[in-house]
Amino acid sequence: MAKYIETYDSLEVLDVHCNTIKEEGFEALLTSLIPSAESGALKHLDINDNMVQGESFERLLDVIKTVTKLEFLSISDCLIEDVEQHQALRLALVNSPSHETLETFRWNYDAECYTNSKPFLADFSEEKNFPSLKEVQMIAVVASKTVRDTHRDIFEKRGVKVFFTERELDDDSDSDGFSESHESSEGSNNNSD
Repeated sequence: MAKYIETYDSLEVLDVHCNTIKEEGFEALLTSLIPSAESGALKHLDINDNMVQGESFERLLDVIKTVTKLEFLSISDCLIEDVEQHQALRLALVNSPSHETLETFRWNYDAECYTNSKPFLADFSEEKNFPSLKEVQMIAVVASKTVRDTHRDIFEKRGVKVFFTERELDDDSDSDGFSESHESSEGSNNNSD
């Protein structure tokens, strides 16, 4: 797939979510996106639930730094967890040519790394950094209502919809020990506090 994508510089949408692509394959896939990123064609990138580590994380940063008109980015459940990765990703996004066109952003939010994530969310809450932002979805791991409300208030002040997908330990959950509930800033979804 990567060899085909590399020759196609007008790819607008790449959705490979939930493929659990391993690091080596994912590195090749992201490298193949550079021509479409540079040409301004790439507008939608969903790499949710893949292993973005090591060199594949570096290739993701390369794509973000070169993509010119990205409108949708989903990087949740990609094992982007440590402080250095958060900082590098934050800087790449803020300095990306796409910071002006990004409308939807989805990512993991772990309450345990709240301190590390504050600068990331602060950048997203600034309209000058992402003037076209309309929706943020955070995959929250047992985040408190206070933390969710704080972020919701920040984004709602600038008219950005906020959605939380929360995984909580639940006796009635499926085999992985988690159940999912959805909560939006519009208040129409279930509030599971």
